[in-house]
Amino acid sequence: MKLSIALLCLTAMQVAATTLRSQETVSLNLDKAKLSSVLKTIEKKSDFRFAYSNKVVDRVAITLKIKNVSVLRLLPTLLEGTGLEFQKLNDKLIVVREKTLATIIVKGMVANNKGSL
Repeated sequence: MKLSIALLCLTAMQVAATTLRSQETVSLNLDKAKLSSVLKTIEKKSDFRFAYSNKVVDRVAITLKIKNVSVLRLLPTLLEGTGLEFQKLNDKLIVVREKTLATIIVKGMVANNKGSL
């Protein structure tokens, strides 16, 4: 019985620690910083890791001042207007990539104003 209670307590503490860690907050004061260096700074201040192409993120400069904002709330603001998006793959890995445009297939016929082809 004591072992069951101990295991239950350990499991509850692990869930609580994981939940708190995923809601980590960061503070940044950026002035024309490369996005790659910003992401590296966030990695140092949190458990999150980022996957990205240097070719894509190095062309973006960020100016932003934030205090105690969760990483997952920061990313949409950070990437706004850059043509980039992020996707959280698991608890700790986030991919930053170029936004993809949806492919639209158009079918039909083109006719002149008299209706002939």
